[in-house]
Formats: sequence, structure tokens, C-alpha cells
Amino acid sequence: MAVRVRLFAAVRDAAGTSETTVEPGPLPAVLDQLRDRYREPFPARLAVCTVLVDGDPVGRDTAVEVADGSEIALLPPFSGGGGGGATPATPRPRREGRGGATPATPRPHREGRGGATPATPRPHRGARRGTWRGARR
Repeated sequence: MAVRVRLFAAVRDAAGTSETTVEPGPLPAVLDQLRDRYREPFPARLAVCTVLVDGDPVGRDTAVEVADGSEIALLPPFSGGGGGGATPATPRPRREGRGGATPATPRPHREGRGGATPATPRPHRGARRGTWRGARR
């Protein structure tokens, strides 16, 4: 068997294919096989890729043994993200409340601004004169 290599976005464009196979071995040797197989700009784009071996991020220089039947995915940075090898993005701390949004706090009424106070109902836009939102007739 061989190792399946999946290429995405800019790396796929540089190689001219979305999938290829290489011989198993240590990860740096496997990546060297790909560099030898494809010309520029492939090696330059490979240098900024995130490398996944069987779904787990690993560093490009890590001496991980890639076995027969394994899958390597090469993901270039998307949307301006910087490549960095095996360091996955640090998740942001979740905010409290529904959907991560901060609950709204009512603003205090400011005197002297004119208009209705918060307790006074305002007329509904387009309503007939003399009717108020919520008033029954």
C-alpha cells in the first residue's frame, strides 16, 4: 500500500492535482518526496501549510512515522491565517449568556431630551391618530 496525500487550495493549484500517493516513512522524508515531485511554487506553499496525519495536526519537521494506509492532508492558510505547522488555533474563551452574546442592559432615561419617557408608550408608525401601541379599542 501507499500513503494517500490530499492537497487543498493553493497547494492543490501548485501541484495540479487534489490527491496523490507517496511511499510510507518518516514525515520529513514523505514531504521531501512531494517537494521532489512538484516544482515551484509547491515547495514554497508547502512551507506554510498545516500538516494533518490521519486527522491530527503535526509539525512538518516532526519525526512521525507515516504508515501504510495513512492519510496526510496539506492545508494552506485560509483567509489570511498564518501557517505554523502543528500548532492548532487557540480557542477563544466563551462568553456567558445565549449564543455567546453579552446580555443587553437597559439604558437609563436621560432627562431633558424631550420625547416620551421609557414608561410612556410611543405611537406605532403608521397608526391612526390617537391610537397607541397596545391600547385596545
